[in-house]
Amino acid sequence: MVLNLADKDLIQSIFFLNAAESSFSEHNSSFRWEGANPGLGWTRYFYINNSSGNVQWIFPEYISYPAFIALQNSPNPISSFKRKQFQFLFSLGLKQLFADGYFFVKDEDAFPLYELIHSVPHESFAILTNTTGNFRKSVVALNQGKYTTHFIKLAHTHKATELVHNEVYALQILSQRRLRRIVHPFLAQTDGDHAVILSSVKPPRGTFAKELTPVHLEGIHEIYKTFSHQRSLQDLFYYRKLPEYIQSIEEAVTEFSLKGATSLVERIESLMTSYKEFFQSISPEQEVWVSLTHGDFLPWNMYVTSRQLYVFDWEYTQESLPLLYDPLYFIYHSYLTYHPDKPEKVSQAVQAFFAQPAFKKMEEQFSLDLAVYHALYLYIEIPYILQREINQYKAPSHDALERFVAFWQQVLAGYKASK
Repeated sequence: MVLNLADKDLIQSIFFLNAAESSFSEHNSSFRWEGANPGLGWTRYFYINNSSGNVQWIFPEYISYPAFIALQNSPNPISSFKRKQFQFLFSLGLKQLFADGYFFVKDEDAFPLYELIHSVPHESFAILTNTTGNFRKSVVALNQGKYTTHFIKLAHTHKATELVHNEVYALQILSQRRLRRIVHPFLAQTDGDHAVILSSVKPPRGTFAKELTPVHLEGIHEIYKTFSHQRSLQDLFYYRKLPEYIQSIEEAVTEFSLKGATSLVERIESLMTSYKEFFQSISPEQEVWVSLTHGDFLPWNMYVTSRQLYVFDWEYTQESLPLLYDPLYFIYHSYLTYHPDKPEKVSQAVQAFFAQPAFKKMEEQFSLDLAVYHALYLYIEIPYILQREINQYKAPSHDALERFVAFWQQVLAGYKASK
């Protein structure tokens, strides 16, 4: 399989540490995209494509164990099967059978990527490219034996660069406090505006948990005890951004309408009409408890042990979001991933969360009105996550976007019915 021009540009931008994908003609003398090995000084790299036919994995021929598959922590059963299949082929020395193709790089040690990689002890490395879109990043896994010890995050767009900067800021804040229940990555090095090296936090016996456990809640409670404070709702960053998010959604609806995406337009308009009607009574002057928030608190962004929560990917962290944002985000988005056809079950999961003894400690300490904080979560979340998803997919024919809107449409309808 021959690489397309966009993937060639992406590969070059990774090796040259360019924030934006570079022009193919700029550096192609250092790359050979097909054919036999050109000779001394050239290294062969294998690549594996995603389901859309774009490059997803890149790794040098000389690595002996696929430690980098730790990067691909999707809960999808198909992804899990592919990871096991890949490990098996590697153990037999047949990694090329799993690859979709290869290319050659000349004098690899001369590239800026290698200078950054060699700043951290490692035996091998591999690269995972993120999905295409406004938030595109690549992640380089640095491995010692069978374990990944560090990651390099490389942003390829302006929005992705903002996320990398935000994670750096969040980890600097966290590192100033001594947390016992929450384990987070540490900054090993930053390079310019768009690359950063982070330590891996994967514990020897950590697991992913699809449901909130007492360990999750104890970790969240520790964050609240350390970082919580009271603020007026109207002073919060996301509250001030709501008009912008809603305007972005309305502009997308106009664009989708012109493209004939009638079903999607009707769903978005119905969702936003219900949203505005239901939450118009929320007072912007009210004082609420807020705290540092992870912002993408999902099963696959953390490992759980018997006593601690190992949390990574702090890119969407905010310093002041209403309490309960993270656990409610976990519940709603877990259902969106694992049970997208059962949005009516979410309210039951939320009530089960409120009934946990570990949650009762938070409720008592902060005198939380559960109905208020649940409403605040949906009030902030729906416009924010909808505009983010629209910006990610862009194309109105994308099935994932249609399912996403339908899910939140049913969630809000169920929430309204329970009031």
